[in-house]
Amino acid sequence: MISTGSCNTSKLLKHVGLLVCLLLFTIQPLAKSVPYVVALASTSETKTVRHTTRLTSKQVTLKKGDNLNRILRRLSIAKDDISKILKLKSVTAIASRLKAGNHVRLSYDNNRNLQRLTLPLTFEKTLVIERDGDDFQVKKHIEELKTQTRFAIGTIHQSLYQAASDARLPHKLASKLMRIFAWDIDFSRDLRPGDRFVVLYQDWYKGNKLVRHGDILAAKLFVRNKAHQAIRYNIGKKYSYFSPDGRSLKKSFLRAPLKFTRISSRFNLHRRHPVLHTLRAHRGVDYAAPRGTPIKATANGKVIFRGRKGGYGKVVFLKHWGKYTTVYAHMSRFPRRMRIGDKIKQGQVIGYVGSTGLASGPHVHYEFRVNNHHVDPLKVKLPRAQPIPRKYRAKFNIVANERLGQLNLYETAHVGLEER
Repeated sequence: MISTGSCNTSKLLKHVGLLVCLLLFTIQPLAKSVPYVVALASTSETKTVRHTTRLTSKQVTLKKGDNLNRILRRLSIAKDDISKILKLKSVTAIASRLKAGNHVRLSYDNNRNLQRLTLPLTFEKTLVIERDGDDFQVKKHIEELKTQTRFAIGTIHQSLYQAASDARLPHKLASKLMRIFAWDIDFSRDLRPGDRFVVLYQDWYKGNKLVRHGDILAAKLFVRNKAHQAIRYNIGKKYSYFSPDGRSLKKSFLRAPLKFTRISSRFNLHRRHPVLHTLRAHRGVDYAAPRGTPIKATANGKVIFRGRKGGYGKVVFLKHWGKYTTVYAHMSRFPRRMRIGDKIKQGQVIGYVGSTGLASGPHVHYEFRVNNHHVDPLKVKLPRAQPIPRKYRAKFNIVANERLGQLNLYETAHVGLEER
């Protein structure tokens, strides 16, 4: 007969055995899962290392004689990466146009593997080359620029450039102001102390940084109390400057072939020649200027003579459409590549001031001929370009009224401040 104690012991042993079996069954899959846990830890570790790989970023400013290949080699970028980059057509096209002063930005890892390269296209556009595995992807990035409207007002005491500088009008825009009114005003003789200007223009910003000065939107120039006004207006992709009534300010001929000049001798049929000391007709205008000053074509035309010609010295004859011819004499030299028969654009340099031929000092003798008859270049009526087409007039009037209104408000406010 079995005692109750031994029965309890037997039952206890049986429960212990079941517990051990259960534990073994549970431990087995846990043991198998250990390598998986380790692998997971290993993967996580690898990712961490990848993200903490040190990248070096640089911005390089190109110097004279620099190019993209030299910059990348100077930074010891991996040769294989340089080769791949320089084989990309979109990159080579931009790289060939890089010049001194341009900025190139790039980043690379510890092994000098290129990760990102940024090349400038325009102020707002860049070409971005990014690593994609063993290759590179190219895309354009456009950063929107912001514009701010600016005003400048000045009174001329010594020169337009000095007045522009005093008014904080950028030098580039002072030159543009002269070009806008160059068909109506000869800046070498027409300006007087007390003449003044008001200019409306734009500045372009990237974030809070000024990246460039925009164009002149409208301007008023008072010469001897006569107001000359200009409004910039786009027709299609091209723009030009017009008077408030829609007349183009551009004429077929510029009034003068030089900047920074004074008239040393006017058109005169009974002038005493400064070298020959005899009465001899002077059928042109002499513009005195420092030797080497560029001489520019006053209109589109074709070179019909280039060389030496008697008292003219070194001279260029330009034939323009129809009945017009212009002459530029006493040059010191010509542009190297200019030849007889070449087509010339208005404002293109055709020579440099000198004193060759019968000249008492450095100047350019400028003649204007109509049907081969000499006329006074300062008095001849010059043909104008086309006015605003009818279909644009309504929109132009809105733009003109708005911009001239802005100029007038600023001018009135400025005068009010000065009177206080």
